Amino acid sequence: MIQKSKLPENWTAVGFSQDLQKGQINIALVEETELVVWRDQNGQAHAWDNRCPHRGTRLSLGFVRENQLACPYHGWQFGRDGQCVYTPSIPNTPPPKSLKALVHGCMEFFGLIWVAPLDSRPEDFKNLKMNLGDSKDFQPIRSIIIDRSSKSILDGFASIPFPPSKRINACLCNDSSIFNFGKTAQEFMWEDGDELTMTSYQMNKLQPGFFQIICKSEESIDILLFALQKIQSQKTAVHMILVPENWSTEPITIKLAYTKWSKIFRHKLEETT
Repeated sequence: MIQKSKLPENWTAVGFSQDLQKGQINIALVEETELVVWRDQNGQAHAWDNRCPHRGTRLSLGFVRENQLACPYHGWQFGRDGQCVYTPSIPNTPPPKSLKALVHGCMEFFGLIWVAPLDSRPEDFKNLKMNLGDSKDFQPIRSIIIDRSSKSILDGFASIPFPPSKRINACLCNDSSIFNFGKTAQEFMWEDGDELTMTSYQMNKLQPGFFQIICKSEESIDILLFALQKIQSQKTAVHMILVPENWSTEPITIKLAYTKWSKIFRHKLEETT
């Protein structure tokens, strides 16, 4: 149910760019605001209120025709600026200017789609580009919805560490020991039989809702980036990206291993009261 149409002031990630192909339509919820996120045939992503200005039908039920989004109810088509450009019932009459979808700001950075109010400016990402670069040397892990608040998830990342890529690669065939750890202060000890690996973690806030965790172990460094998308007070989507030190294993294998860890992370958070 569409409840409101006001987005938070800061940019919010709503999914991975790779999961939105040309002509594809997705739905995203940001603090109970329902959005239709779609990509036109030129490859540009858009984020609008998921509501046709004519009769309120969900635009996500429609389809992309070239660079226009068509409502499924009466077939009205809206251009990239949200303006209605075509009405099949009266094709020779220009639609009134008042028929316009509610458009939000939308941009892509580091493999993620970000949304914000239309008047938001992308300057927030300039420093990120300087610090992180626009490198393609990263592995999108997954988007996962957790029935916990954003604050609880931040606390969880501080107490439930992710294993270093070197550790995962060494333990891929030993499910029982990959994720076992013992905590001492700000460091964690990973055990696999007689083999011990000491790791330390540092979390940095890059911008509102976007964080970096640096994992150092045995002279190697892995970086986990995660973006928080608040859906409701106790429901949050987490979009995870790994910049691994160890690429000795195929990226898809690393992705599958960290996908497994993310499920354990969610379970540990949701089982706590």
